[in-house]
Amino acid sequence: MSRYTPTERLGINTVEQIVLKELQWIFREQPVVDMGVDAHIEVVRDGSPTGQLLALQIKTGASHFYDTGDALTYYATHVHIDYWREHVLPVLIAAHLPDTSETYWAQVSPPNVSPTNSGWKISIPKSNRLSANSAAPMLRILQRQASIQNIYHLSKIGWTQYQPVQIEGFIPPTANHINLQYRLTSDDVAIPLLIRVASENGSGIMQEHSGPSGVVNLMLTNHCAIYVSLSHPSVRLELTVQGWEDSL
Repeated sequence: MSRYTPTERLGINTVEQIVLKELQWIFREQPVVDMGVDAHIEVVRDGSPTGQLLALQIKTGASHFYDTGDALTYYATHVHIDYWREHVLPVLIAAHLPDTSETYWAQVSPPNVSPTNSGWKISIPKSNRLSANSAAPMLRILQRQASIQNIYHLSKIGWTQYQPVQIEGFIPPTANHINLQYRLTSDDVAIPLLIRVASENGSGIMQEHSGPSGVVNLMLTNHCAIYVSLSHPSVRLELTVQGWEDSL
């Protein structure tokens, strides 16, 4: 029995190459071992990142899908669909078929999502080949999302004051970057799940991330603490040090 199969890695690598070479956007893999999303895509316009993000779940191999001829059907549990539909970012599913080198995509939302007797199914049209031509429909998805957020979600954001998180003892004195895994939860599904992580209290190097979980790679300016702000006081945070990079 094989102890290693490259199938899933092939899908992630292929999608990354399409995003980088054909869309010429930014691909950020989210290496979190759970039921989250595999990557974030950031739109680039005229050579500049825009901050417009899409979440991406990548499934590789024909065994994941039922082929109806003009579409691929992916069957998902209630837990997965609830997670993707409540995500603060629009979630796309990408289907990569290594045997034919074909990659298709769809948004995880109606009309692509419909219930079954035991869960949900997502229809991924074969007309939706992932390529440079995907830019226009993806931008329309972001425009719709932005209008919803402006009316509903953004009014719910109330950033908390930066709070220190002690890192001394978790990293060596030579570390110049820290790798963190975060998980955000809230009982109010209307509140966007956002986190800001800074190297100093409200200043220095700051990153903003969205979604229930993700990974942060932060440049350090001290080895005692980093500082965290959340999008609302009711948002709960779990933070784990995954590793570091040093200058040695």
